[in-house]
Amino acid sequence: MFGAQVENLLIGQNKMTSQNKETDLTDVATAEGEPVLNQFLGYNLKRTFNAIHANLVLTLKAFDLRMVTYSALIVILENRGLRQAELAKALRIDRGNAVAIVDELEKRKLITRDRHPDDRRSYALHITESGRELCESAIKADRECEARILSGLDASRLNQLFDTLSDIETAAYQELDRRIDAQDT
Repeated sequence: MFGAQVENLLIGQNKMTSQNKETDLTDVATAEGEPVLNQFLGYNLKRTFNAIHANLVLTLKAFDLRMVTYSALIVILENRGLRQAELAKALRIDRGNAVAIVDELEKRKLITRDRHPDDRRSYALHITESGRELCESAIKADRECEARILSGLDASRLNQLFDTLSDIETAAYQELDRRIDAQDT
């Protein structure tokens, strides 16, 4: 059922909406016997995330990594000399949580933390050779797992899905900013 909902949403034929992009979704009634929860994008995204996350947890277990440490390793791998504050921003986590993640990765000798050459108050993060090898192996395993999960989607649908998710993320953060600004006034 969920796969069909996503497909219908992506090709603009959702039975709850018209072809008009201006449809007010706040007035949508329950679709023919469809549970109300299944009508919410966030609920469906969460269910999908839970299934993908469970697969990722099993994949990363072999590397003794968690999703957040794996994500941090990738960001550090791709951004030599990254500051801890920049890592926190990239991962959308609190700076204190980033420090704990960096501590864990450094303790395992997967990264080094050195004073930043341009700012002695900051630390520059670098991946070690063992960190690079572990990260690259984990990326390979993750890609293989994701490829199996997504094997039913052709490249066009997958690209459209990523584009749509990016648009939704942007709109959600804009709405969040609007709501926070409204509370501050």
